[in-house]
Amino acid sequence: MKSPPPLPQAARRFLASRTTFEPHPEALKIAAHFPDIAASVLREANCALPLSFTCMVNNQGSVSLLGTDLHTPASAYTPYFAPLTSRLNKAFPVGKSPWDLFKPASNERQPLIHSIPLAFLPSDDAQLFPSLHEL
Repeated sequence: MKSPPPLPQAARRFLASRTTFEPHPEALKIAAHFPDIAASVLREANCALPLSFTCMVNNQGSVSLLGTDLHTPASAYTPYFAPLTSRLNKAFPVGKSPWDLFKPASNERQPLIHSIPLAFLPSDDAQLFPSLHEL
């Protein structure tokens, strides 16, 4: 039997944004240590899901975890979002701008079209959308 195809990264990523969007001074430390902290939280909760993640902190201070198992969606970790967020806020306190509850990353796709001369585009966006919808 053939195994299912791997999930895209967007389907395996979940994130916690901050109340106020601003860089975190310990972003590299968070990225290095939070995957181990997250695995510890999940082990304590007797989670049977894979415990391996990579972590990134963007320039707005949001923390994202990417599950390294190619077949486990971020949504599988939903029951653990509250304890993960709590531990993140305790391990890396940010004062008046704590992290909000983890949530799955958006995996909506937006089309991108290159090389269309502007002269062919309608001046009113409302006229453009029905044409794109048909395509």
